[in-house]
Amino acid sequence: MNGDALKIQELVEIMRKSRPNASPADLHLATSVFECTGCLDATNPRSNAVRMIYPQMFYHSCCLWHRQPVKSRSDERIKAYRPRLSSSFTAGPWSSQSITWSEIGSQNAKKIVETCSLDPATTTIKDLDFANPLIECCEQHSVRIFMRWPFALNHHDNHPLRTVDPFGEESKLILTSEPDGNTWDNDAICCVHCHKTLARTFDALLDHLNDAHSDISIDVDRLETSKAGALRVQAHWYWNPQHELRSLCDEFRY
Repeated sequence: MNGDALKIQELVEIMRKSRPNASPADLHLATSVFECTGCLDATNPRSNAVRMIYPQMFYHSCCLWHRQPVKSRSDERIKAYRPRLSSSFTAGPWSSQSITWSEIGSQNAKKIVETCSLDPATTTIKDLDFANPLIECCEQHSVRIFMRWPFALNHHDNHPLRTVDPFGEESKLILTSEPDGNTWDNDAICCVHCHKTLARTFDALLDHLNDAHSDISIDVDRLETSKAGALRVQAHWYWNPQHELRSLCDEFRY
């Protein structure tokens, strides 16, 4: 079994502690949410663990930096590097030591999937990316707070969420307050075809597809050149897994 297969198997074993029948294919489900115990703020009991969806954990810093040998299938890979590393906080091969199943995150994702009239048992991360639900925090605030998937997975656990009809008259007004993506990282998404990192804007994606993948047929005239445009060519991009969920987009107020 190669290194990638071993890492996937470790994640499946973590899932099976809560979902005994889990398989590698289940890693791609929108409801398969993990969290890092190494990121919890011990001084703040209200802090949430950093949540992640597949394959973000393969790039997460806590899985790549280690204070001491860990007891998992990663042990042998870490020991091979450790003699060369002098610091007590050292870089080494990937370890799943701090990764656990996120029951709360999974339940939150399930609610989001269901409010999109999708099936939690079959809806993948990509399916929910394509649905791109507009989500509102129903906790009492002085203003209304909205967000998108997958950012909502790291929202406050005790705050109820609901999805909003994107075609309602009020929604048109709400969407005018949504950031257009230009303020986000310029490598927030990746091209499906060559995996190049790109800014998550319609223009950046279309420019790249035209320049590097001219053989791909896209009816640009039928696409709305706005922040929704990139979502309408969802098949050509995916979120950069090196970014945490909370850094992919922002909450916005209305």
